[in-house]
Amino acid sequence: MAVFAIFTYEVKPGRMNDFMAKLGEAASPKLNSEVMPQSVRLFRNAVPSPDTNTLILVY
Repeated sequence: MAVFAIFTYEVKPGRMNDFMAKLGEAASPKLNSEVMPQSVRLFRNAVPSPDTNTLILVY
């Protein structure tokens, strides 16, 4: 998998569901095009810590 872009997000406490909903909208057919990434990875901490709300999105 070639990496095109890496984004780091700091999600406010209690807003994770809102973030995931917006991320799901990006995959909807109305935003589909020929240049859509074939592989997307979302990494998030599994161990509770001060950085629990940090997400890394890799295209």
